[in-house]
Order: sequence, then structure tokens, then C-alpha cells
Amino acid sequence: MESYKLSANLMGHNLDVRGIDYDQNNNIVSASRDSTVISWKKNIDNTYEPEFNYAFHKGYVICLYYLKPNSQYPKGLILSGGVDKTINVFEPESTEPLYILIGHDNTVSSISSTPDGSIISGSWDNTAKIWKNWNCQYTLKGHTLAIWAVLGLSDNKVLTASADKSIKLWENDKCLHTFVGHADCVRGLASISDNKFVSCSNDGSLRIWDINGDCLNELYSHTAFVYCVKYNAITDEIISCGEDRTIKIWKDNECKQTISHPAVSVWCVQVLQNGDIVSGASDNVIRVFTRSTERLASDELIKQFEDSVSNFAVASDGSNIDKNEIKDKSFLDTPGKKDGQVAMIKNGKDVEAYQWSNTDQKWIKVGVVVSTSSNKTLFEGKEYDYVFDIDIGDGSILRLPYNATENPYQAAQEFIWKHELSQDFLDQIAMFIINNSKPVVLDQNTTKSTAATPFTSSRYVPGGDNNSYNSTAATPFTCNLTYNLVMIDGYTIFKVGDAVKIISKIIEFNDKIKIEIPEKSLNDDDINTLSELNTMFENPSVESFKKVFNQKHINTIKKICIEWPVNYRFPCIDLLRMCSIYTAQPIQDNNKEFIIELLKSNFSVSSKDISNESNKFSVNCRMFILRFISNLFASKIGRDFINENINLIIDCIEKTANDNSNKFFKFALITTILNFTVLIKGTDDYEHAFQLLELLNNAMENETFSDNQFRIGIAVGNLLHYYPSMKEAASLLNNVSSIISLYKQSADEKVKDVAMELKQLL
Repeated sequence: MESYKLSANLMGHNLDVRGIDYDQNNNIVSASRDSTVISWKKNIDNTYEPEFNYAFHKGYVICLYYLKPNSQYPKGLILSGGVDKTINVFEPESTEPLYILIGHDNTVSSISSTPDGSIISGSWDNTAKIWKNWNCQYTLKGHTLAIWAVLGLSDNKVLTASADKSIKLWENDKCLHTFVGHADCVRGLASISDNKFVSCSNDGSLRIWDINGDCLNELYSHTAFVYCVKYNAITDEIISCGEDRTIKIWKDNECKQTISHPAVSVWCVQVLQNGDIVSGASDNVIRVFTRSTERLASDELIKQFEDSVSNFAVASDGSNIDKNEIKDKSFLDTPGKKDGQVAMIKNGKDVEAYQWSNTDQKWIKVGVVVSTSSNKTLFEGKEYDYVFDIDIGDGSILRLPYNATENPYQAAQEFIWKHELSQDFLDQIAMFIINNSKPVVLDQNTTKSTAATPFTSSRYVPGGDNNSYNSTAATPFTCNLTYNLVMIDGYTIFKVGDAVKIISKIIEFNDKIKIEIPEKSLNDDDINTLSELNTMFENPSVESFKKVFNQKHINTIKKICIEWPVNYRFPCIDLLRMCSIYTAQPIQDNNKEFIIELLKSNFSVSSKDISNESNKFSVNCRMFILRFISNLFASKIGRDFINENINLIIDCIEKTANDNSNKFFKFALITTILNFTVLIKGTDDYEHAFQLLELLNNAMENETFSDNQFRIGIAVGNLLHYYPSMKEAASLLNNVSSIISLYKQSADEKVKDVAMELKQLL
């Protein structure tokens, strides 16, 4: 069979194209993160031009569906869903919505229909809804995380796929079966026959299932997340696309063709009635590919596309290519072993990436391999002045690219959209960019951070990867601290976090507990309690927690934090930390004993007395406990609890003050000490002031992380300002006495500023 080649480019969107569908005339409809839906009219020469622009969503559009014509709507209907939680229903020739479906509590991520015309929608609120006559008939509840895909099988049976790694079959609103097998988020579904369907996942695989629950085949060729899958009934082929910037065509369980794109991601794919394939990508372009010679693009346009693919920069640090397997050009005379096989070829000073095409029986150049060791930082195929590491609060590190000529707020907004974060973070991220970047002359070379750490949407990493955290890293907390003075009056808290990922990790660990210690596993009531917490954190506030949060939530958290083995506790301790932002119940009344027990059980021995393997998990638990304690400083009830137990808490800190193995733990430790220096100001509490000074002296040992140096300097400054008689004691402590000379050598300006102000104090 002939291979697919470019037929047309459709350019009109300003941001990523997230959804593609078509009408009965093969006219294309597209949805984008630029908040618009566009219908494209096909011309006689096989080109397309924008016909209608449906700009009604508030925020980016994430999914799209064309409802086939019926007697009431002879031209069909266009349905779109997005971050504004609504579904807009348009008649194709009207840019005003005919209906707006309201009911979901979070982003609408997927839309489909049943044969009788009922609408199915999936949302990040963990539910799917079935709409009949534009009213919600059923709400499907059962998934524990966001729903990414929905599919109508018959008038009363539908499939839903979720970030909880499962697929569910529903009859009306009853779950008939749960399909389990994928190792990560399930992102797409497509029907193959009445009894078979295919799914795709962030685990890089496609799975073919029968309706009874058996996995018939697993398909592997993608090297990253697989975002979308479709079935071509005419050719009996499966079409998929994903984060590896490719479309793949599958036949008889084998990948027959790979189509690379000059983009970071191919978000969506669709098969037209004539068999052509349409893709939507992160470069804002829609592309049509065909096997028909009559519909091929001009030779010039095809060459432009092939050149853009072959010249697309591929980061050697982040690709799936083994750098030790670089071949000379003679290797290209050897046939590849399978479609999509990648080879690195030395061509003069350059290294080029080639991909084997089964259909063309030749190697096709798909990129130029670029080292990320240059002065500018390569990220996702482009060079930037800065690539910041951002800790979003649960330890996961995300990469934020930024050029000095950009608007910081626009860069922050793009980052929020890309990683689907809360809009509440906009000002915080923008101010971080402003504070951590300097205006530069165009083309100025500036040394930046190391290669990217891949972000997996279901990944929950306590404290993050130390090796990827560097001096340009984001401060992973929300604080009211400014550094034009050494002394501060406010408390620093750890506010940012992702409850969805945290709770997902708890559920994952519970599956292991069921096998290892079944009597300690969570029951159905506990699981429901976690689900309630998940819902609370969708729009958290002090008022909402006051209404809903109660003792049963604390009891479930307590059960995990106290009864589970130490290597499974840390996500729940982090969940406790997040709850403490909105409620003081965990430290009130009888719950105080729970927190005291939590401290004693996790800080019962010094770090040096714990084995390396045990220490890894113990450090995670201690880190999140210290973050929790830091959050308590923000309320009077919390400060009262800390004052009541100040000796116990400082004793716990003393047992871990010399642990330098984890930057994130050290950061939490220093932040807690910093908050203590604010707490005891003006109290004449010299006993604890001296303890804190000694702890800071120990914390300075071999400390090179500038954010930690900065906070140590502020904490020392607080003590010397409020307790002037301690200056002599400070001069006797080796690290504290040398702080000024050490900090003046720092490359970080804010650390140098602290050193100068400390010099005045001393």
C-alpha cells in the first residue's frame, strides 16, 4: 500500500491545535489553545481556507466533536469543550452557540456521542456525563482521577478512560467492567468493531481489547506519551499520535508507517471519509496526509515539509537515541529492522537523526541532533536564554523556558496552559521569572541550567530529582518574604501542591498494602474520603474546608501516616500539609496527639543511625512533616500548637540538622528554622535562640545551594537583630562567623546582598 504524504497545511491558529474533526463534506473543524474553534472549507485544488471562527470559549479549547446530521440538524452540530468547564454547541454556519451545556466542575476534556445522538462528555472533575435533549441524563462516577476520553458504543453503553490508568464500561450510569493494564494515564479510545476497541496511554503503548475485558494485543513503537488514537474502517488500520512528534499507522499489529512532524507534540489525529489523515500539533499547524496522488500537495510544499522535519532540532540529552551508536553515512545503505527505527548518522561536524520508513524502504532524515551543552539552553527543539526548574510543590520538577525579550506574564501563562496548572499561579510564576532573569542583549551567551527532566502527568516524586535542581530553580513555596532587608516579619509557607497526583500515589501504594499488609489497607469508606478530599482541592478555600472537612478525613489521614510502613507514608503526610493551609482541625482537640505521635515516630532516631535504604524514605517523611510544621506558623492556632510543643519540634530538627543528602529536605529544614526565628522575636527566649543559631551553623556546613544560603542568612540576621547580645556567640561558631566572606563570593546577587547586610549587623 502507498505511504501517506502531505496533502495540505492549514494555518490559522495561534496556539497548539488540540482537537480535529470533519463534517459530511470532508470539511475540517479544529480546536485550539488559542480559545477558538475554526471550520475550514475545502477548495477544488485540495487546499483549505478558514470559513467560520467560533470564538466563544473563555480559555483554551481542549476537545472537539462533530455530531452527524439528523432530521433536526441537517448540517450536523459542532461541539467543543474547554477549561471554562462548558460545552458549546454550534450550528456550522453560526458562530453563536445554539446551546451551552453546564454541569462539569472542571475542564471538559473529551466529547463523543451514542448512535441515538446522546452526547457524552468527560471532565477533569473525574466524571462523565450523558446528555439527552441537551439536559444531563446521567453522571458517571467511579474514576478517581481526571477523565481523558469517552466513547459511545451503543445507545446505552459507553466507555470512559482516565488518568487513574483504567477504562470503564458503563450501561446507562452503572459500571459493568473496569479494564486494567495500562501503566499510566489512558488518553484516547477508538472503536474497532462491536466487540473490540483500542486505547492509547502515556505509558507509550496502544492496547486492543475485547468488550469482555481481555487485552488482545499491545502495540509498541511510540517513544513517549500517546495522546490520540483513531481507527480507519476502510483499510482496517489504527492511527495514533503523541509526544514523540509522530503519527503512526498500524496494520496487523505492526507499525507500517511513521510520519514525523516539525513540532514538539502531535496532539490529535483524525481519519477523513476519503481515508486521508489529519493531524493537529503544537506548532499551531493542521496537516492533511493522503495516499491519493490526486490530492498530493505540490512538490514545493512537500519539500518544505520534509526539510522542516529534517532540520528540526533534536536534543541529544533527551532523545531515545543511544549516543554511543553513532554510525557513518554508509549505514544508510542497510535496511532498517522496523518502521520508526532511529539511527544517528555522522555527517561532517553534525550528527543527524534518521528514521526507517517501511513503506518507502529507505531512511528519512527527521532531525539534527543538537547538544544541550551550548551556552544557550535547548528545550523541546528550541534555544532559550533561561530554562528554569519549577517545583510545583509535590516535588515534581517542570521546565519553564524563557527568553529575555519575552513578556514574563505571557511566558507564565503559556507555562500554566501547557502543564494545566491553576490560574492562581500566574502572578507567582511571573514574579519568579522577573526576579530570576535579567534583561540581556540579543544573542548574548548566558550559562544556564542542565537538560530537561521529563514530566509525567501521573508522576509524583517526593522532593524531586536533586541532580536536576540548580541555582536557577524556582522557590517551591508561596511566601511574603522580600530581601531588601535581612529581617522579615512574615512566615514562609509551602502552599503549592497537586492533590490529584498526591491522592493517586496514595491509591497506588494502597494496592501494594493490600498485598503486603491487607489488614492495614484502606476500605471503601477511606477511598471515598480521599475522593472527597480530591474534590475539595479543586476549588479550595478556608470557607469550603470549614463546611466539609471533618474528623473522618483526619482519621483516614492518620491511619495512613501512623499505621502504614514508612516507605508508603510520605504522600499522605504531604496531603496533611496541604490541608493545613485551609484548616486547623488536624492540630485541635484530640488530634494534637496524632501530630505529636507523627513527630515522635518519624524523628525517633538521628539520620546517621538509619540505614541508607530506610533513610531515603525517612527523609521524605521528615521533609513533608517539616513543610507541614512550616505551614502551621501561618495561623494563631498553629503558632499556639508550636509554642506548646517547641521543645519537641526543635529536638526533632536537631536530630536531622546534619542531613545534607537531599536539597529539598534541607530546604524544608531551613525554612522551618527561619520561621522559628520570626516566632521568637521580642520574646527574650534566649534558650531557643541559641539552639536555632547552632542549628543554622550546622546547616551551613557544605551548603552550596543559593536559595538555602539565602534563607540561612536571613534567619541569622533575624536572630542577631532581635538578640544583639548573641553577636559574640555567633563569632565563635565557625560557619556563622565566616558567613560574610562565603556569601560575598556567591554568584547569586541576593546572597551577596544578605552578606552585606549581615556585615552591618555584625
